[in-house]
Amino acid sequence: MDNKKTIIEKACTEIVKDFDGVLNWTWDNRFGALIAEFTIESQDKVVSILSKHLKMKWDKKSIKKAPPIIKTNTELFGTLRRGQLLFTTDPETSDHIVAAWWPWGDGQSISVRIVTPD
Repeated sequence: MDNKKTIIEKACTEIVKDFDGVLNWTWDNRFGALIAEFTIESQDKVVSILSKHLKMKWDKKSIKKAPPIIKTNTELFGTLRRGQLLFTTDPETSDHIVAAWWPWGDGQSISVRIVTPD
C-alpha cells in the first residue's frame, strides 16, 4: 500500500501543488487513492485546476464513447452516475492519472479521488 501511495504522490506532485490552499489531500485506503473533500463553493476552482492537468473529462453519457482503457479506469470506482465525472490524462502517457469527482447526496459536498491505474 505504501508503494502505491508513493507512486501516486510522485505522479501527482504538480496537481497537489496547484491545489495548495484549496484542498487538503489524505490517503483513502478503500480505493488506494488520494482524496480531498470540499464544498460546492470551491467547485469552479477545483474543476479549473483538474482541467489544467487532466485534459479529458467524462460523464455518464460521454463515457459510453470513451476508449476501452478509460472505461476500465471508470470501473476502479464503479459506474458513473448523474453528476459524477472522471477527469483523465491521455491514457497513452506513462504517468496516466485519473480523478473521480463524486458529489455527495447532501448537495453541498464533493469528493475527488486521484489514482494512477496499474
